[in-house]
Amino acid sequence: MDDPRFLEDDLTTLVDLGLLDLSYNSKGGRLFSLKRAAARFVESRRRA
Repeated sequence: MDDPRFLEDDLTTLVDLGLLDLSYNSKGGRLFSLKRAAARFVESRRRA
């Protein structure tokens, strides 16, 4: 991570872009999971 000060903003942006899914565990903690769109994006960058 280049700059941890921006982690919250980065996670929010990735959720807004549809690359991460946000859910919550039983204690209210956030859980982020990779979505198909993110996996496709990563694959496309590997081939570039």
